[in-house]
Amino acid sequence: MRVLIQVNTSGEPQKYGLDPDEVVNFAREILSMGLSGDYEYAIEEGATELRLGRALFGPRPIPDSFYRPQADSR
Repeated sequence: MRVLIQVNTSGEPQKYGLDPDEVVNFAREILSMGLSGDYEYAIEEGATELRLGRALFGPRPIPDSFYRPQADSR
């Protein structure tokens, strides 16, 4: 999924966007919403699409780190 996040790098109040220091946490919240671990919260917040693989099929036989080495270090 491609996501664009508007960032106010100049800090000017008349311009829109997140403060640069808020971007990482904001992106983590957006990209994790609607997955098996937080789907109930996502529904409460109005999510209309969910990914429920682990909730339906159980954990993967091969850990995420096999596919994405940085995934298990979060």
